[in-house]
Amino acid sequence: EERLRFLPALMSVLDNYLIISGVMVGYENGDYFMVRHLAVEQERQVYNAPPETDVLVSSITHKGARHEHLFYTADMKLIQRRPSAWEKTFNPRTRPWFQAALRSDTFAETSQFLLFSRIPVIIFSQKTPSGQAVVGVDVTVRQLSDTLKRELPTPNSRLSLLRADGTLLASANPSTLTEAEGRARMRTVEDLSPVMRMAVQGYLRGERGRGIGINDGRQDWEVSLE
Repeated sequence: EERLRFLPALMSVLDNYLIISGVMVGYENGDYFMVRHLAVEQERQVYNAPPETDVLVSSITHKGARHEHLFYTADMKLIQRRPSAWEKTFNPRTRPWFQAALRSDTFAETSQFLLFSRIPVIIFSQKTPSGQAVVGVDVTVRQLSDTLKRELPTPNSRLSLLRADGTLLASANPSTLTEAEGRARMRTVEDLSPVMRMAVQGYLRGERGRGIGINDGRQDWEVSLE
């Protein structure tokens, strides 16, 4: 109940920074508190959320053995409050974002990974001054991809954001997952079109800037590598 009093402050983060989809806090005693927009039907189904749900609050209190989900409408009216069975096995102290923040004196970035809902996210986290908790925010790849899609100069353009190791962070083509042997994995540069693969190879060779010409065997492209 004490943490719920901070809900308006956490919601202001989500409302003012639209690229952030969730705010989470993990405590040194294993407690956990999360506020998250359920922006896609896939997530609502995973959490078995009521149809009108816009915001999910997840709370774990080990001392009182309480594991709850609270579902809210877009104007923050409580729809339902119920126990959560699956979170009894969840411990934030074992999560990469929690451990990375404890090792860092500033904020830590957790490489892209799949949530329980199979939604790919990137988490940025930082420990509190007391060191007794870690606060994190997550950015969904879908939101990054939507941002890139709005930046396309022409309908036939290609636009992607990748890590140096070739992992695809986001693309104007919103699909960043692919199926391999029945399992989902993050797409890499090898899953992209020939011109994008050639562009990345050029970047790794040290090419930078705009107006770089590439022929992918079918047509000429003008490429910008930043």
